[in-house]
Amino acid sequence: GVMVGALIFLGCPLRMALRIAGGDLNAVVGLVGFIAGILVGIHDIGKAVLAVVLAELLFPALPYIGAVAGVASVLGHIFPFYLKFKGGKGVLSTAAMVLVLCPGVFLLLLILFVLIVFMSRYVSLGSICAAGLFPIVLHSYFLVILKAQPFGLITLTSVILAVTIIVFH
Repeated sequence: GVMVGALIFLGCPLRMALRIAGGDLNAVVGLVGFIAGILVGIHDIGKAVLAVVLAELLFPALPYIGAVAGVASVLGHIFPFYLKFKGGKGVLSTAAMVLVLCPGVFLLLLILFVLIVFMSRYVSLGSICAAGLFPIVLHSYFLVILKAQPFGLITLTSVILAVTIIVFH
């Protein structure tokens, strides 16, 4: 996402775009500017949303296909093969995936994120805390709101995503 935004919208040299692409949204804003950061953010959100929506439209008979496509999109964001598996942190892509698949969980995590950032003034701390709380909030949402036991794969996947985001943050 970073490379596309830098190359298409800003005309940056390829070498600079590749250097930026290994970082995250904050790196893009710091190196190239706010507008580039917005474009990269839109792309990061868009690719996760598109993966979930297209998978669910193309394969409606497969349960959890949207979640599988969303996780694949996030992991592809964090570990892009064309950048020697060194990509972004996956926070925004994961948030977009959760927003599409489970808006209630997204809203709860967003509130927690905003409160933590407001109290600490550290966006990274808010991101790490939200990622760490993701499996707990998701599991609780299934039990309390949906009155259903979450499928084991959903819980496992949320833990894997949370740990991956925390480790690479």
